[in-house]
Amino acid sequence: MGFSSIVGQEVAKRILIAQSKTQKVANAYLFYGPRGVGKMLTAKTFIKALNCEQSDYDACDTCATCKSIEEQKNPDFDIIFPGEKGRILIDQIRELKKRASYRSIWLNYRATIIRKADTLMEEAANAFLKILEEPPPRTIFILITQKPYALLPTIRSRCQAIRFRRLQEQEIKKIITSMVDITSQDFEYVSQLANGDITHALKLLEPEERELRIKTFEFFQANPLGRLHKVQESKILEVEAILFYLESFYMDSFSNKIGVSKLIKDKDFEFEKSLPLEEVSKAVSICEGAFRALRQNVHKKLILYQLIKELP
Repeated sequence: MGFSSIVGQEVAKRILIAQSKTQKVANAYLFYGPRGVGKMLTAKTFIKALNCEQSDYDACDTCATCKSIEEQKNPDFDIIFPGEKGRILIDQIRELKKRASYRSIWLNYRATIIRKADTLMEEAANAFLKILEEPPPRTIFILITQKPYALLPTIRSRCQAIRFRRLQEQEIKKIITSMVDITSQDFEYVSQLANGDITHALKLLEPEERELRIKTFEFFQANPLGRLHKVQESKILEVEAILFYLESFYMDSFSNKIGVSKLIKDKDFEFEKSLPLEEVSKAVSICEGAFRALRQNVHKKLILYQLIKELP
């Protein structure tokens, strides 16, 4: 329970535990680092620890206050998510400002977590900056992002920045084995592909994800006509995951070509293709371009048809 339930992130935990003990907290924090490494879990634990009824510096996870924060049913605790078109809009910040002006009734510290803070629209970012310039008393804002550089420098300068690192292989293993049964072979595969992201690691173990991985490998191995049939037959349009697997397969094919098997991440498949580095580089660039097209809301099947045309 509490901070002890967070695997890894020892530096971040040490800073936050010390502040919980002294109650000398910042008005705003910037939790930054890769996806799936515990930023959100740590933010909620910190808010619980500052308000817990049973502990002076940690979260008990059993008192009414901790439970109300965990279940997001406390009127003094908010989480802001990107809204329309994946951005945080000015109206959301205006509502935040209004709520932040109220005196906290249920918590010692009114708290707001802003997820994907880098998606703040310019107008919303400027409005939020004004809140930080004159922060309400006993109010804490925690901004969570993978892209701290995308925030206004003036916002970053008013936040205490706390970095979150990628999880180590043994840390991922500890989390996964506490949740599911897993073979050593499956774990080796997951730990290679997850790249320190526990959210992704758990998703890789889902049967639907394995099916998608197999279909993507069949697409990878096929000739252009075979790839066309795969796209026409498939109703699965999880293009982001397909691109992720394709990039991995191309890198594995190069490792296979140069005979370095320990660099092959996905050992479940036999690679018929063993591509030279220049073709792998071309394929990865094509996949990156497809990722950009996806973010710009290009139709998913059009992206797949373009892959058929361009990939080696």
